[in-house]
Amino acid sequence: MCAQACTGIVVEKKLHEKDAFVRSMGYLSPEKPILREAIELGDKFVYRVSEDNGKTWKVTGDANWDEQRGECKAERRGPVLHYDSNQKVLIEFVTEQVYGPEGDYPGFTPNVDATPLQARTGRIFYHFSRDEGKSWTEYKQLIQAGSQYDDKHWAEGIYYEKNAASFDELLRVTQLRDGTLVIPVHLIYLDADGKLVKHADRFGEFIWPREACATFVGRWKKDGSDIDWEMSNIVDPPAHVSAGVCEPAVAEMENGTLMMLMRGGTCAWESIPSVKLFTVSKDGGRSWGPAVPLTYPDGSFVYSPASCSNLFRCSKNGKVYAIANILPEPTRQSDPRYPLKIVEIDQEYFWALPETETVIADREPRHSSGVRFSNWQRMEDQLTGNPVIYLTEAMIDTIIPSTEGTLIPDSYRYEMVVPD
Repeated sequence: MCAQACTGIVVEKKLHEKDAFVRSMGYLSPEKPILREAIELGDKFVYRVSEDNGKTWKVTGDANWDEQRGECKAERRGPVLHYDSNQKVLIEFVTEQVYGPEGDYPGFTPNVDATPLQARTGRIFYHFSRDEGKSWTEYKQLIQAGSQYDDKHWAEGIYYEKNAASFDELLRVTQLRDGTLVIPVHLIYLDADGKLVKHADRFGEFIWPREACATFVGRWKKDGSDIDWEMSNIVDPPAHVSAGVCEPAVAEMENGTLMMLMRGGTCAWESIPSVKLFTVSKDGGRSWGPAVPLTYPDGSFVYSPASCSNLFRCSKNGKVYAIANILPEPTRQSDPRYPLKIVEIDQEYFWALPETETVIADREPRHSSGVRFSNWQRMEDQLTGNPVIYLTEAMIDTIIPSTEGTLIPDSYRYEMVVPD
């Protein structure tokens, strides 16, 4: 406990639900502690609502959405909720992807022609509620403002059935002080000939279509009927980050500058370690600078595998924090994903402050080296102002079958009690 208390942050863990994985979590009201989650309960995927800030829950419906389209199937999972306090409206975003009959990740090989269908079909939709989620407007597709854009060519450099962009369950809306909405997205992008970009590692092998990040900046129309969207430049990482960058998160610094933190990763044969990368915007997310590694004040890398992270400003104290798998030594690719930590980010120089690093979850004796603390859901507790995540431990057995070790397949709630 002293190790946590000395950083100024204390982590409180309690059981959320047995045999469960939370895919989405958010408040339906800014004044009432009404939460809604999309949760996998055993073999069921349902919506649940809590009217007492998560103490008790009631199932309200099936959270599965799919639509058969010939031999393919469109799916929407893990919606993102955001309450716009200026407009007094709840917004729900979903990413729709189409999967072929072969299912997910058929291209998980060095075969350059096995690009999964969802890498060419991801589109973002959203709708509004003004009665705490009881009723919703019809979904509309997010389309960049301008006569040259439509439901197929829906943003600069993005064409349905050629490439994709996603804003899904791990990501969050950032609302700036002036009310502007900033939506961070990851995308599969195209070269000048309209083909997917696939970069080689230093040994010349092609593995994945290259990913990049961008933001959509949204401003409400004068009549409040909809949002006009403007897309930023595409943030492409250095060449040594072989798979590109994805799963971005944006926070507004005290001086109004924006920082976007992104997942980065290097392949097993590359000598550069895996780190999180970040970029900075000084015009509200309309343009971004180059992607550079996250470091400590002494210039050393914050070692982190290719895994998701969060970046956010805490309303309780105004500090900016990151949550990520932060390791004591270099790693490559996507593992290990332990320990999971929270760390404060300096708002002037954008480095991680090591004296604030606090462990949220770590490997225990019952775990194998393949345990993962990853793909959590983050929110801010409406009553305490503290950041909270919902996490179910997992294994790397999707890639390395029959990984030994014992898992507890339950969802736990971790509240990080941060200083005032």
